[in-house]
Amino acid sequence: MTIQQIVSPARSAQLTKTHPYTATITLDPYHWARFQQLSENHPEAIISDVDITTPNLWTVTVACASETVREKLEDAGW
Repeated sequence: MTIQQIVSPARSAQLTKTHPYTATITLDPYHWARFQQLSENHPEAIISDVDITTPNLWTVTVACASETVREKLEDAGW
């Protein structure tokens, strides 16, 4: 399992201009590969951080280009 698309601190500052909204979602690690694949095809949502300290429930921070994208991610029920 690879965790890609994690944004570096330098890139994070740049993202706030193009992706000013932040979604924080929790998901079962089982769904990680699917979530990662979905995000690769949608440049309006960029994974900026993944907290895997809780083994059965990861917290994913996603930089979003619009409030609509943020709301859709948060309402998806991961």
